[in-house]
Amino acid sequence: MTEARNWLIQNIKVEERHLVWYQDWASGFGLTVAQLNTVRPPVAMNAVNHFLWDMNYRSSLAEGIAATNLAIEWATGDWTKHVYRGVESYMSHPEVKVDSRTLAWLRAHSHYDDMHPHEAMELIKRLADGKPELQEKTFYAAQQGLEYYALALDECYKIQQQSVT
Repeated sequence: MTEARNWLIQNIKVEERHLVWYQDWASGFGLTVAQLNTVRPPVAMNAVNHFLWDMNYRSSLAEGIAATNLAIEWATGDWTKHVYRGVESYMSHPEVKVDSRTLAWLRAHSHYDDMHPHEAMELIKRLADGKPELQEKTFYAAQQGLEYYALALDECYKIQQQSVT
């Protein structure tokens, strides 16, 4: 489907920019690109990575888009809105530099990702139209993506709480 190909190509271009913005975000909090490149994610976060790789390698296009662009990006768009509103509390921290470059990743996800999951949903609907079995698999892929994401966020929160105490 030409529409899916074009949408995915555009998405890759956007995600390439997001990488640079994420590096700027991390830099504002004192992390270097070298540190980001050597991070060993906790098991729950790595489970998300493996799930997404598996879905996008082994499953249908609709399932891959549901797992990645619907479940993960929609949830990321939702939580970044909360983080964006709360980032002001870090502005007076001596080791944190909050400026427009630091905030670009958050702004992009809290605004861009408002429309992106809806676009993904429309594409999924077209890909799975009239195919009940594919619709069911696609729903399951999105559901599983959200469950993996919740596990990863819970693990990150647990780690953060342990570092505070």
